[in-house]
Amino acid sequence: MALSYQESILLQGFAPSGDSSSQSWIVTRGLGVDVHLWVADTNAVISASDAHAGAFGMQITASADNVGAYQNVSLVSGKWYCLSVWVKVTASDSAAFGVKVTGGATIAQQTSITDTTYTRYSLLFEATSTNITIFLHAEDNGDIVFFDDITIDMVPDIDSYLQFYNKNYLFMPTRSELGLFVDQNTNVKYEEVYGNENACSFVARIYPRFAANDTSGVDRYIFRHYSSDNVNDYFGVYYDVSDSDWVFYWKPSAGNSITLRTQDAQRFLSDTFIELSGWIDTDGRVINGTTYYGKFFVNGIEVNSTQTVPASIQNNLDELYIGSLGGTTNFAECIIEEIALFAIALEDKELIAIFDNEEPLLNVNATWSVNYTLASNDILTYDAATGSSELYDVSITDTIPIGHLIPSGARTPSLRGGENEEATLYFPVAIAGEIRVIYRPHWP
Repeated sequence: MALSYQESILLQGFAPSGDSSSQSWIVTRGLGVDVHLWVADTNAVISASDAHAGAFGMQITASADNVGAYQNVSLVSGKWYCLSVWVKVTASDSAAFGVKVTGGATIAQQTSITDTTYTRYSLLFEATSTNITIFLHAEDNGDIVFFDDITIDMVPDIDSYLQFYNKNYLFMPTRSELGLFVDQNTNVKYEEVYGNENACSFVARIYPRFAANDTSGVDRYIFRHYSSDNVNDYFGVYYDVSDSDWVFYWKPSAGNSITLRTQDAQRFLSDTFIELSGWIDTDGRVINGTTYYGKFFVNGIEVNSTQTVPASIQNNLDELYIGSLGGTTNFAECIIEEIALFAIALEDKELIAIFDNEEPLLNVNATWSVNYTLASNDILTYDAATGSSELYDVSITDTIPIGHLIPSGARTPSLRGGENEEATLYFPVAIAGEIRVIYRPHWP
């Protein structure tokens, strides 16, 4: 028997935010670096002035192009780090910051910063050497720029399913951590992300960098989940710039499709937080005597619904693009804070509660499999609280542990209850014969 379960696909928390320091120009947590060891470049003067927080910030006054201050740190080669700074400039001036191999090539940098009030910028980079130099620059002769609250954090190894197009991503602060800024050169592709042919739900937390009355003529795609076997099977969310509305769509390659739009033209400013969510279920859901097959929410408020029966997706959904249409066009032009996709249709109250409570989207990419043939009357037991499994083998009338049969890296299954307290365990593979699921709730 092969038993597998997958509830959600989550993209969230691209990198952790660093702690700020009101007294320091740099915080290198756990690296043992003296916080005041900044060295001025030739043709640059650095001084304590105009802090973002606390008493001290760094002012750089340049008498040549691309000069400022630097500090050498020791990192672990091959590991990923997040460098975060707060920066502002004098009007008409510009700043830059980045990391490079000490005495060598630049690894990552952010240039042409022109914010005249303190703004946070972050860079995700891979240390290609143990000897790394952090640099802070005024870009042009005569520029005066300011830096403060600079942090370096090691981040976990990046998920193997996350395909980076380059290393110079720009991360921006959001409510919870840092979000990925998706522009014309950036998007993320997940592979082997399997969906449900009959149901889905999603939550997307974003900050559009475009105005509601965008006149570019280019629709902004937040995500699209589609089949590599037939690209005409897909669902997703985008902003329709011609009608100024958000669109949630379910598009099987054959049969009825569903398109749910916000029914009024949207009005929002650039960098406004927006939470989009919705669900589709081909079986329908009876709510107050009416059968619905899908709903769409913006900031926890229902904006559209359908009583039309949708067709099932005809081919396996397995590829997911975040921030573009197929990786090459219709880039989202927004900061993506969190995106969660579910292979089940969450209930209205769940999606509304996620917004109302500002609930973090936990990573439950849950897949569990046991490669074992169950004979009649064998009993497979899984304890969700401890993660342990055992098998009662009727042929030997004894119980044996089977934890070693769970493949390395697999995650555990879970039961999900509905409004009537029913629980469902999903089996997305064919199973011969009858399986009976008995579960005992664990109450805190």
